[in-house]
Amino acid sequence: MLDKITARHRQSMIDNNIPFIVSNKQCYLPFLGTLLTEKCDREIETLNKLTPSAQMLLFYYVYSRQKEIYTNSAVEDLEVSAMTITRAVRQLEQAGLVQVYKFGVQKIMTTEYTNKELFEKARPYLSNPVKKNCYISKDALDDSLLYAGDSALSIVSMLNPPLIACYATDNDERWKEEKTEELMDEEEQVELQVWKYDPKVLTRNNRVDVLSLATYYFNDDDDERIEECVEEMLEDYWKNIQLI
Repeated sequence: MLDKITARHRQSMIDNNIPFIVSNKQCYLPFLGTLLTEKCDREIETLNKLTPSAQMLLFYYVYSRQKEIYTNSAVEDLEVSAMTITRAVRQLEQAGLVQVYKFGVQKIMTTEYTNKELFEKARPYLSNPVKKNCYISKDALDDSLLYAGDSALSIVSMLNPPLIACYATDNDERWKEEKTEELMDEEEQVELQVWKYDPKVLTRNNRVDVLSLATYYFNDDDDERIEECVEEMLEDYWKNIQLI
């Protein structure tokens, strides 16, 4: 008698003609005939990094400044599907970052940590939000683009603005005819970061959000100047939200 069984384990036992019974779920008795149900326990996967949608949901939760949020609100605000949010919440639970409970038909996400503690605990699971980089003409810039990289960091810290301005988008199809993989003209081009999620949904400014920007630098080469500016930016952010 088994308490639970995964789909992989079940199939292996069936292939080897091994009888089994899972309490209140299913049984396989080849010597008497077969009776099976489709209920299997979800396999536990080792979590290395959050998916882009889980990372975006985590930052959304921090920015909400609420102890509890309805997951259906995240679906609307982040402009993703309910299934995407369900998977993202499940991954955050697996990492031990949040807890979820039901209130009627609504699912509510909460955590035992402060916003700063939550971000620090999540840090090993965070990954660079940038998928790839390219370069476009300055003449092709429009209001849909946000300051990113060193351009954004220079706005919120003592870092000097870079010689080549940097912007972010989640879709570079508009510039597919003119973009270049390498910098061709530093006087006429800007850097364009293509993100794994839409950077606009997490910010109300003309630059990418603080937490995503910090995460962009976490796996960068050791540069004490950049590291100090990132820590300065984060400390200013944590101080400011405590005053609200």
